[in-house]
Amino acid sequence: MRIIDYKENWQKLLSPDIVKQLTLIHEFKGEQRLFIEAHRDELNELVELAKIQSTEAAQ
Repeated sequence: MRIIDYKENWQKLLSPDIVKQLTLIHEFKGEQRLFIEAHRDELNELVELAKIQSTEAAQ
């Protein structure tokens, strides 16, 4: 089995493009959290509706 040690190679892995992508992911997570907090009731209703439709479709 091959063992990969990223402790020495981490600087090569964190290219500017990768750092940019990680930053975007972090920003989107924050936006998603705010959206969920602002629309919690609507999202809960959609989840319940999806459960009902899924149950009906399975019958």
